[in-house]
Amino acid sequence: MILRRRPAKSEDFEFCFRAIEEGLRDYVIQTFAHWDDASERRKLCQSQQQNQYELVEVDSEAVGCCCIIEKPDCLYLELIALYRRHQGRGIGTLFMEQVLTEARSVFLPVVLRCIKSNPAKSLYDRLGFAVIEEQDVRWIMRHDGGSKS
Repeated sequence: MILRRRPAKSEDFEFCFRAIEEGLRDYVIQTFAHWDDASERRKLCQSQQQNQYELVEVDSEAVGCCCIIEKPDCLYLELIALYRRHQGRGIGTLFMEQVLTEARSVFLPVVLRCIKSNPAKSLYDRLGFAVIEEQDVRWIMRHDGGSKS
């Protein structure tokens, strides 16, 4: 399985929105009791205008999207969303391993937020992420594998 990321283009907007909706909507509803298409579209549009979104491809097939922001003190994983038919196949693990490798190459930790209803937390735990802050509805997690400290 060959996984790669490529910058999302304007024509990828609907694909990215549908990946986010399909991959995360249930967890958002479990947590916040509603899903607002217009609000989610606005957030995606703003991020895409800042060239932050990428498509996640496996063996040249687009399977989801992600948003990784390199900050001065960390690689911040804003979002990873895979279409359901591609979940449970090891893609998330491979994706996260690549992000951790990228973080090591620039000597930065990886930080992410995880809604408490999202079962992906078990993946993050397995990969060595630690909860650094617990909020009402989410965990802030960090992996120090890439940091200089």
